[in-house]
Amino acid sequence: MGHDHGHATGRAEDRGRLRLVLAVTVTVLVVELVGAWVAGSLALLADAGHMATDVAAIVLALGASYVATLPGGPRSTFGYHRAEILAALLNALVLLGVCGYLLYAGIGRLFSPETVDAGPMIASRQWDWSPTACR
Repeated sequence: MGHDHGHATGRAEDRGRLRLVLAVTVTVLVVELVGAWVAGSLALLADAGHMATDVAAIVLALGASYVATLPGGPRSTFGYHRAEILAALLNALVLLGVCGYLLYAGIGRLFSPETVDAGPMIASRQWDWSPTACR
């Protein structure tokens, strides 16, 4: 009687989901970047930065998932499962960098505010179908 937990199968299913999430996240990122450029909005740019880190994290997770499936060798008897942990560490460092930039940009705007074209931002509210959206 074998002892198989199906780790490889689960990891392959996870990669399929990650690819789908990556496609959706990249689409939202592009829309937010265009909106930030059109409106001159730091808020949209900040969220686009957040989405960019999400894209990077998903790409890292996908790559780490592939690396983790590599067989072990003389120096890595348990394989390369730590790649997933190192990818998570790198993602955390990138998020801290983005937060530092947003802090810097936000403080800069406090001392010399820029004009934001609110029209496109207000117009985008008409497509917000969440129950708490202002209409």
